[in-house]
Amino acid sequence: MKPLWMFDFDGVIADSLEIFRASLANTCSGQGIPAPCDSDIFLRIFDGNMIDGMKGLGVSADVLPAVLSGMGLRLANAMDRYPPFPGMPDVLAKLAADAPVYVITSNLTAVVRSYIDRYGIRGVRDVLGSDREPSKQAKISGLIAQWPGRQPVYVGDTLGDMEEAHAAGALAVAATWGWHDKARLQRGRPDHVALRPTDLLNLFKQRE
Repeated sequence: MKPLWMFDFDGVIADSLEIFRASLANTCSGQGIPAPCDSDIFLRIFDGNMIDGMKGLGVSADVLPAVLSGMGLRLANAMDRYPPFPGMPDVLAKLAADAPVYVITSNLTAVVRSYIDRYGIRGVRDVLGSDREPSKQAKISGLIAQWPGRQPVYVGDTLGDMEEAHAAGALAVAATWGWHDKARLQRGRPDHVALRPTDLLNLFKQRE
């Protein structure tokens, strides 16, 4: 069965950990919300769905749109400071040569599209950000329905990514070069562990 590739953005395509953390902390401070400056507190946001994790920090539903918008503006203005992980643009282009490739992210759609254009990343059919739907599970399920007969694969770098991929019925691939380490990702029972981007090119060859 040929794959349907779905990728997280931050921590899988973009090397954005420090910029993302600083953007969230600065935006929260501007909204009068305690900033998640501690590394462990920040990473725990992504043990599940990011939106739920942010609510757990005290970001109420009425303030959440302003926080996401503020983060998006900061991330958009800092794109030159967080390039793609080495090899990822080439891997995406190669995978897209014979399979559909999408980005499903908790970042904002416009920010990710602008980033893709800036860095000349080829092959991504569409970007589904949190502004279109906050649940990655729902977005993954929607694409699975659009592409019957394909093996859905979600490549993520957090425990929450593994859980949402499985809940949607997709294979969960743990990208260990991202935000959560291998041990934390293993708690989500990934179907495959990728140590480097080029491992993705051999995933379905290994399964044959």
